[in-house]
Amino acid sequence: MLVPSSIERIAPFPDAAVQLLNWIPLGSEDSNDLRAIAGAKPELLSEVARVVKESAPAAEDEPSEVETILDRIPASQFAEISLTILMRGYMHRAMSVEEDRYYWRYTLACAVCCSQIASIQRGPKLLAYAAGLFHDMGRLALIASYPDKYANILELTNRMFASDEPFDISEYERVLFGLDHFATGEWLATTWKLPAWLRPLVGRFNEPPSGGKPTLTSTVRAGTRLAHSLGFGYLRSAPRMDVKTIVAQISGAFDQSKLGAGDMTAKVQARLNTYAKVSGK
Repeated sequence: MLVPSSIERIAPFPDAAVQLLNWIPLGSEDSNDLRAIAGAKPELLSEVARVVKESAPAAEDEPSEVETILDRIPASQFAEISLTILMRGYMHRAMSVEEDRYYWRYTLACAVCCSQIASIQRGPKLLAYAAGLFHDMGRLALIASYPDKYANILELTNRMFASDEPFDISEYERVLFGLDHFATGEWLATTWKLPAWLRPLVGRFNEPPSGGKPTLTSTVRAGTRLAHSLGFGYLRSAPRMDVKTIVAQISGAFDQSKLGAGDMTAKVQARLNTYAKVSGK
């Protein structure tokens, strides 16, 4: 695959993020390994502790030391918060303010929606959250590499959607950059040595029939649609599928009332508020 030099030069995800992504499928609730991963970034531990405090404030007489706060949370929560902070910081450094704001809202909304879908299906909640957070990394790379050109593509796409005219954003990506965001994501996943479980999710979401059983790919597909339908998409004029229709298409038996639009919007907004002050250094 011929890859443009501007994409070859893009800064990879932090080592801590890659190590955390590799840790997730292990499912261990022993946080010692996670502390060792994050220990190389003391500022990350402080940021995680701050998020924990804001999410569930402690009593006035409870110790406020970082280590004490981190001892209160399970390893899965530590990993989720750490990955979110690292992604937030990466995007903040890679994008302009306007692009960053829209794309961050969408990315975090995808993660929350995927996690909620997995939770009610009794699936791997943290795995789904991380998949939603990192699934669109190919587009992230293109935005970071070609901020002005990609902003123009998004503006054109919005205008075409508003006019109800057909538009293939992948085709324009290939014309302008030599490859689309799916191919970019696949190349980056290999080059950055991201875990095997994540690599199929950064492409076109191709998967064999699963006999109706929930899969991580189907969860991410539904989560991205749900995030856009709730109004957190980066393409503001794109048509939105009705939330009830999306929920009805999700495989597996569950209480559909748990994925109501109002409740899900509130969950996403709460997360956005929680991470609003994160620097992600």
